[in-house]
Amino acid sequence: MLAVLGTIAGCSGSDAERGYAAPKYLCGVPVAPDLLSPFLPAGKTVKVRESRPVPSSEMFRVDVDGTRAVMAELHWWEEGVDVSTVVTANPETEKAARSVDDNFFYTATGAVKLAQGCKKSDHVRHLLYTAGPSQAG
Repeated sequence: MLAVLGTIAGCSGSDAERGYAAPKYLCGVPVAPDLLSPFLPAGKTVKVRESRPVPSSEMFRVDVDGTRAVMAELHWWEEGVDVSTVVTANPETEKAARSVDDNFFYTATGAVKLAQGCKKSDHVRHLLYTAGPSQAG
């Protein structure tokens, strides 16, 4: 998940300018606050919004003072699905460039990354991909 966060442009602020603590979980996944903090702007309040539009997808959004700061998605795909299918299913990455290792795709507007080694009992024989826009605006 943090690999995709690296593609998200955020206006970060120093800890002194923040009246809130960075979230410790996103979509039920533990996230080190010190790794998330650089993507969060200065502000007074933080709110994490999570949704599950379909059983195979989870989305999260972090708002600071009511404004979107970070947004990303988790998608479970059946093993064996070609990764190019995953990329074209995400509108922001439809014409993505393939990386050297074939598990990270990006464009100027978004990115998709295979999350290595992630397994969940309710997603047997599935692979986890993270996706997100490159600009949270």
